[in-house]
Amino acid sequence: MMKNQWMILLTAATLALGCSQAERSDMASKADQSMQQAEQTAKKEVKKAGQALDEGMSSTRIKSALLASKKLDASNINVDTAQKTVFLRGSVKTEEQKKLANDLTNNLMEPDQKLVNELKIAAHPDPNRPQ
Repeated sequence: MMKNQWMILLTAATLALGCSQAERSDMASKADQSMQQAEQTAKKEVKKAGQALDEGMSSTRIKSALLASKKLDASNINVDTAQKTVFLRGSVKTEEQKKLANDLTNNLMEPDQKLVNELKIAAHPDPNRPQ
């Protein structure tokens, strides 16, 4: 991206050599606008990347805690985080395990996150079933 900004400036500078003051001013203004747009785009992309990283870390932290629980079989639980919402999907063996997964997750979530528990009760969860 920085390379593009320099190319814009170089092109504008080269063109400005044979132009009037008004044309040079217009080109400089357009080059400045292009650089500002590029900067805004870069900031948005960095923010999106940061959010994706935060969501991945949240999911990993919660899944790790569920797997570490000695009272819960979390092998068929999938944890996803998107737009400040934590989703529990998959299956557990009992209603107690569903509630335990829900409670553990609630304790680990950030204050601005919400939980959507889509866990199903399955006496014998199928490990080959996609979650």
